[in-house]
Amino acid sequence: MIRHLPKEVFDLFPMWEYQCPNCGVLLGYEAIDYCVKCGSIFSHLKARIPPRFLKSHDEMSEYAHKVLAPKLSEEKRQLLFKYFTVLFEDGDFGSGTLPGAWTGTSSSGTTISSATDEYHHPSYSFKVTGLNLATEYGFIYKTLAAAAQLYVRQYYRIDSGPSTTLWWHVGPYIGVSTALDRAYGIWNPSTSKFGVRYRNTGFTLTAAYESGTSSPAANTWYCMEIRWNAGANVQFWLDGVLKVSVTDVYNESQTYIGVGNVYVEQNEDAARTIWVDCVKAADTGPIGMEPPIVPKGGITTYAMQMMGLI
Repeated sequence: MIRHLPKEVFDLFPMWEYQCPNCGVLLGYEAIDYCVKCGSIFSHLKARIPPRFLKSHDEMSEYAHKVLAPKLSEEKRQLLFKYFTVLFEDGDFGSGTLPGAWTGTSSSGTTISSATDEYHHPSYSFKVTGLNLATEYGFIYKTLAAAAQLYVRQYYRIDSGPSTTLWWHVGPYIGVSTALDRAYGIWNPSTSKFGVRYRNTGFTLTAAYESGTSSPAANTWYCMEIRWNAGANVQFWLDGVLKVSVTDVYNESQTYIGVGNVYVEQNEDAARTIWVDCVKAADTGPIGMEPPIVPKGGITTYAMQMMGLI
């Protein structure tokens, strides 16, 4: 989140953007006292506005990579990329046409779609309907460059709590090729616990649960994040809180991520529907939760608060 960036990183970015007070044209990030479009002359103090990239972490990340990084020294670039190292992200899901930015989809006995009936951030989510039998699944996956360390975050929602006594696969998933079984989030409905299944040092799938209970509820968005650090540890966050951390991890780089439901562990009493939104993968983290949606007309106040100016 923007508000969690340290001051030394904020200081790498321009504090102001400039906009002509007469015609409204944007004039860049360098102080200027005239308009190149309408010719107006003014004080640059009257022309400054909060930078547009402060609307979201995603826009700030794009500015960091495309505009800021090429101008920085190697030392400052390393500092910058501690916080802006997104490898992949999607909250659009093809705007109705899958797979969109993803590599592919896979399903059996289910319907998968890019949906608008539920979403965490406007206006699309990834939806899987018909999850009932242990033979049914539906997911979407993305090929990445091999990474020894990988963070994957998603927002997840289910329409009705599972009836099974074993774990329910909630993701996100990390794996090699389309075998998305190296690490993924799980939910045990009988104990109200979230956790993670992962490949241990013996390459055996092992489950580890949170020490407390989260009492998850249906029709509620949850932020879930998995970290895979080859040969070191696997971690699981729920709504920004670290819930599970284990160290007996198989030493293997990962090349695929996925969201949805790879399979149901047991037959359910009725079909379930799930939604996934705001997917992001990075090689540093944790990625954390998405900033809140800024109300229309509230961008300026929000940006000023993030910069500590008000």
